[in-house]
Amino acid sequence: KKKKKKMRWLVFVLAAATGFPDIPNQPWVDLQFQNITVVPKFFLRGPYAQVRHLLLSNNPITTIEDGAFVGAPPLIDLSLYRCKIPLNTLSAATWQGINTSLSALFFGSSYLAQAMRVTPDTFRGLTALTLLDVSQMNIVDIEPGSLREMSQLLHLFLNDNPINLRPGMLAGLSQLQNLSCFDTKLHSLDFLQDIPSLELMQETGGSYSLPSFAFNASRHISYLDLRSVTFMQHNAFGGLLELLFLYVIFMARLSIFLWKGCENATRAENRHTRTHTHA
Repeated sequence: KKKKKKMRWLVFVLAAATGFPDIPNQPWVDLQFQNITVVPKFFLRGPYAQVRHLLLSNNPITTIEDGAFVGAPPLIDLSLYRCKIPLNTLSAATWQGINTSLSALFFGSSYLAQAMRVTPDTFRGLTALTLLDVSQMNIVDIEPGSLREMSQLLHLFLNDNPINLRPGMLAGLSQLQNLSCFDTKLHSLDFLQDIPSLELMQETGGSYSLPSFAFNASRHISYLDLRSVTFMQHNAFGGLLELLFLYVIFMARLSIFLWKGCENATRAENRHTRTHTHA
C-alpha cells in the first residue's frame, strides 16, 4: 500500500511538473492549451485512470516518452492536433499500452518545418486503428509496408503533405474506404491497386498520369473528387496509338454503315423506277 501511495504521489508530482492538471476520473479528458511540452512516462495512471478519449491538441508537445501509455486504460481516441512531434521520434515503445485499443489517432495540422518520413517503426503495433489523420505534417515519403499492420484502417487523411503516393506505400490497407489527399504531389494513380476496398477519394489540384488500369482494383468507388486535377496519359505514345486504332475502327464501321445505307437506297430507287416504267 505504501508503495502504491508513493507511486501515485510521484505521478501527481510528475504531472504537475509537466503541466498536466489534476482532474477527476472522466472518460473524456481535454488537456488543450496547457502549454505541455513533454508527455511523460506513465502519465495516464493516477488521475487519468478512466480516460477513453484524450485531447492533447494545441500544445507545444515535442516529445512523447517511451512508456507514456504503459499501464493506461484502453484509450480509444488520441488527439495531437497542432503539436510539434517529429514522426522520426515515434516507435512501438511510444504506443505500448494502447496499441491494441486505440481506434482513432489525430496528428494533423502540425506544420513541421523538417521533412517527415513514415517508417515501419512510426506506428508499429497500432493494429486497431480505424482512423489516422496525418494531414499537414510535411510528410514527403511513406516507406512501403509502413502501414501494413493497420488492416482495420477505414479512413486515412494525408492531405496537405508534399508526398507522391506510389505503389507499396499503402500496402496492407485492405479495408481502407476513405482517402483524403487534397493538395499533395500525386503524379499517378497507380497506388490505387493497393487499396481494393476504396469507396471515396478526394483530391484537388496537381497534374498526374492516369494509367488504363488505375481503377481496375477500385471499381466500386462510389465517390471520387478530383477537382482542379490535370490528367496526363500514362503512356502518351501508346495512348495515342490506342485512340487512333479505335478511331480507325469507328470510321471503318461508320463507312460500312453509310455504304450499305446508300446501296439500299439505290436499290429501292431502282425498284421504284421499274414499277413506274411497267405502269
